[in-house]
Amino acid sequence: MAEDRTTTREEVIRSLRISKDDFVVEVGGGHEPFWRSDLIFDKYPDEQLHRSQPLAHAAPVMIADAVRLPLPDAGCDLIFASHIIEHLPDPGRFLAEVERCASHVYLEFPAANRELMFAWSFHRWLVEVDGTDLTFYRNDVPQLFGSFFHRNYDFVLDAWAEQRHLELNSHVHCRSSELAWRIAEEGAFEHIQAHSVRGEDRVNGAPRSSVRYTWRQLASFAALKTLPEPWLDGLVSLWRRRRRGRPREVRRDLVARLMCLECHGTALRLVGEAILCGGCGTRYEQRMGLFDFDRETARPRRDDPSIAVAAPSPVDT
Repeated sequence: MAEDRTTTREEVIRSLRISKDDFVVEVGGGHEPFWRSDLIFDKYPDEQLHRSQPLAHAAPVMIADAVRLPLPDAGCDLIFASHIIEHLPDPGRFLAEVERCASHVYLEFPAANRELMFAWSFHRWLVEVDGTDLTFYRNDVPQLFGSFFHRNYDFVLDAWAEQRHLELNSHVHCRSSELAWRIAEEGAFEHIQAHSVRGEDRVNGAPRSSVRYTWRQLASFAALKTLPEPWLDGLVSLWRRRRRGRPREVRRDLVARLMCLECHGTALRLVGEAILCGGCGTRYEQRMGLFDFDRETARPRRDDPSIAVAAPSPVDT
């Protein structure tokens, strides 16, 4: 589609070609998961430093590390990862895991403009994309604006940013095997300085762009202008609880799509409040009501009657 700088994130995502039969896995869904996700993996379901709202349960959520996913080779059709890769210590390891697990990938991350505005200290990388080539610059961007955008971030700024999605964010959607990446020698701030507008190319008094705010946004503007602050706080709290929802049920057919991280077998099944590997006997228990594929899990006792191990283990001597 044509690159309209006022294109919203919703318009970008709805342009993705996803079949109704595709198995879509999201990594790090956070408070605003992809509506089409069939399964969400999140490493920190109870942590809100990197997101402004609690985890939302738009699909079944499991706890897993982005670089160690409990999915078999070619186990899904699409991995959807929005605003995750800039956080990872080793993005190349994650991209290798994506290529192993999924035929296609959608990656979204902040553009340089957004990194300059907020300069989040927990973003390890500034990511630039050229086609399907990703370049990672170690994030050393100073907070040039101090706390200005953080302190003044409200619904108006949120709506403004939403309508300028392509100016503040970048994305790539392709076959996972087509991705290429490199770690740049220079840091993010050096890179930004080298590509900044200088001298006679500096822009002054540029014409204002036309923005198409939605009816929901316009109604929120009116509420922000007229309602007392306690009422606004109550409406925001109600909206957040509605978005969060309750944990979704993990069905048996979903468990059958998973892989044991110990033996890499796919003979997983639901046993009571745990997921059990029939190949090696590893149990994946629940934490915070979510199945946990991230913690170290010990093998159960051999005399546990609930275990039916497919292949006997060597006898210890």
